[in-house]
Amino acid sequence: MSAIESFIERVTTASKANSKELRIQIADAQALMVELAIMGTRNSALSDQVIKLQEDIIIAQKKTTQPKPESEEISIEMDGGNF
Repeated sequence: MSAIESFIERVTTASKANSKELRIQIADAQALMVELAIMGTRNSALSDQVIKLQEDIIIAQKKTTQPKPESEEISIEMDGGNF
């Protein structure tokens, strides 16, 4: 069981027993701290990747989307025939 899961279980159990405090050993606190730091780092890296992908999408959309002209010019030439 991970340190986070263990901590959640301990908090839930203490809460159900109407405890006012929860004691934690330094080793358990350090393990919890390490897991939370890893999660924070991964979330930050993932967030950076999402932002980069969004920027790439915006650039690609700008390159492929061409503005429509307000008015189109049409050239019609008569070849001398009758209608």
